[in-house]
Formats: sequence, structure tokens, C-alpha cells
Amino acid sequence: MNKYNKSSQERKIFFLDLDGTTLRDDKSIPEENIAAIQETLELGHCVTIATGRTWVSTEPLARRLGMRRKGCFLIACNGASVYDLEDGSILQKKQFPDEYARYLFAEAEKAGLYMQAYSETKILACQICPELEYYAWSSSMDYQIIPELYHLETYDTPKVLLLSLDNRPALERFQEEHRAWERGKCVSFFPHRSIWNIAVRTVPRRQG
Repeated sequence: MNKYNKSSQERKIFFLDLDGTTLRDDKSIPEENIAAIQETLELGHCVTIATGRTWVSTEPLARRLGMRRKGCFLIACNGASVYDLEDGSILQKKQFPDEYARYLFAEAEKAGLYMQAYSETKILACQICPELEYYAWSSSMDYQIIPELYHLETYDTPKVLLLSLDNRPALERFQEEHRAWERGKCVSFFPHRSIWNIAVRTVPRRQG
């Protein structure tokens, strides 16, 4: 990061991702990244983590980065939740509409694809499978098995996630087939070759 002279520069806010950027592939943190973040904070700037991870998955990493302090924030679950990392207070929280979740789980079941949701502290899955085990490892989260997950009335989840370790074309096909439905409701993208994320739209689409 560039050095800023506090007396001559405006206060700035820096945004950083975690997986594949701040973290190594094995989820360890390079010491130089920790040092750069601390230097930025000491110069009076703010640092915000922006990630698809949940609070439970991210908070231990924020501690390791030295970010449980004033001037540090977390945008979690692809924008669904915003936290002040100094005290853990919630600045914004928006859940994925149950209507959307019911529709997507029904569509995923028809396509024969693995989809998961989230509670406050755990991954919610219908069964133990390689996809769940991979995601639990990569996010350092525990999970809860709910056999009837694809048929719930209420999900109370910040987002849903479709995952296939060996069939990326099936995920792309699912995304393409649901683009029209998604428009104006959600935002979907591939943060990883095996993962399709879909989160509620938190910023209104500009008109015109």
C-alpha cells in the first residue's frame, strides 16, 4: 500500500477481499499484509473487509489481521450485513427473501445440484457431501444437516450458494437459465470456479 501523510491527505477508506487476495490459498495470512493494514490504520485511514463470508467465518481472520479496532469494518455475505469491527455491532442486516430462497432451492433440486443456506453460525445443508466438506474447510465454518432443506417455508438466510466441484458447466447453465428471473431481484456471480453465489440486491439499480 502507498504511504499517506496524515497532515496533508484526506482520510481514506480501503476495501480488501480475503480469499485469493489477503489470504494465501491455504488460508494463511502473509505477515506483510498484516503490517500494511496496521500501517494504514496508524495513518488514520479506515479499512473494510468486503467478502462473501459470514461474520462467524470472518471474525477470527479480522482478529489475526489486527482489525478488531476503531476504523475497521466488515461487509459480509456479499453486502447483506455490515459490521463495525471495533465492537461487533451490526450497522446493516438484510436477509434473503424466503420467496426467492424457496424458488431457487426448488430449481436446484430439479437440476440435481447442491445448494446451501446459512444460519447465524452455521452452513445449512441437506446432506454431507464433498461440496459441503470443501466449503466448510475453506470457510472454517461448522454445518447443520437439515434433510428437508430443499422444502422449507422459512430460510432466514443472508444468501444462498450453489456449488459443484466437478461440473462448472451445470452451474453456468443454471445461471443462464435464471437470468430473467434474477433481474432486479438478486445479484449472482462466480467467486470461485466451483461456486455460484446469489445474494439479494442491496443497492438499487440505476434507472436510465
